[in-house]
Amino acid sequence: MKVRNLMPVMLVCIGLVTALISCKSSMGIRQLVEEEWRDTVRNTKYDFLIKGEFIENDTLFFTQEFLKDYPTEDGRPLRNTAIFLEPSKNSHYYTQEYWIEHMDEESCAKDWIYWQEWRMEKGLPALCKVEIFGLPKDWIPLHFYKGRPCVYVPCEIDYPLQRQLTDSLIASRWYDTFFTPLKSSKKQSASLYHFEIEDYRTLKTADLYIHIIDKKTKTAVWEYRYPEKEEYILMIPIESVSSFDLIVCSAPYQKYFGNQQELFDKVDVKALLEEVKGGKRTTLFNN
Repeated sequence: MKVRNLMPVMLVCIGLVTALISCKSSMGIRQLVEEEWRDTVRNTKYDFLIKGEFIENDTLFFTQEFLKDYPTEDGRPLRNTAIFLEPSKNSHYYTQEYWIEHMDEESCAKDWIYWQEWRMEKGLPALCKVEIFGLPKDWIPLHFYKGRPCVYVPCEIDYPLQRQLTDSLIASRWYDTFFTPLKSSKKQSASLYHFEIEDYRTLKTADLYIHIIDKKTKTAVWEYRYPEKEEYILMIPIESVSSFDLIVCSAPYQKYFGNQQELFDKVDVKALLEEVKGGKRTTLFNN
């Protein structure tokens, strides 16, 4: 379902309007919103930005940005950016095809050729094949909004990066593709997988542990152990997207310069993993 541009011209103001929200999403983000409010935090000559939580028709919005210099045919400012809760489970954002296309495999293939040539020039060893034990191929990051897990559809790039797991490497897609070779693998338990990897930045050996923390959705903590640091990221396979709410950032006319990540909770993924391992957390949907 497309988000329709039905918002009237707004006065620059900070206000609070109490309303009953009858629309509810599948996982309950809307249930957390008991008030509608609009907070205009930026108003310049060229645009104005509205942040908050407010309902228009069937859609819950978090941010809208309007461009004054590009009015619509009826004279209203053009809406460039909309960050909203996807109201339709039939949206193409819920399809695996969307996320595969978002990975841009054509660009990945070109980057792969350059990367292979670079490895040959450096005299680096050829890739080897390892067992991946039936783990999914395509993974995307999972975020939390007010304690609820959700998937984010960015207008450009989300972080942590979307990635693909193959039997020889991990491909992570930014504006370019980063390739992390796999050197060995071991299934340590039904929910824990270890991969010895080559750090694409330093070419040194490092370790990746994939902890499956939710069997139904195959949500996983990817634990990277480098010689100098550890990194923990929360990922889900693209086939599990339908189990979560989707927050979408759409900016079709020009780049959105706001900080999209400010919308989400700051989650200590390492602590989350310890809660799951210790039996203190049994579901992702604990508040």
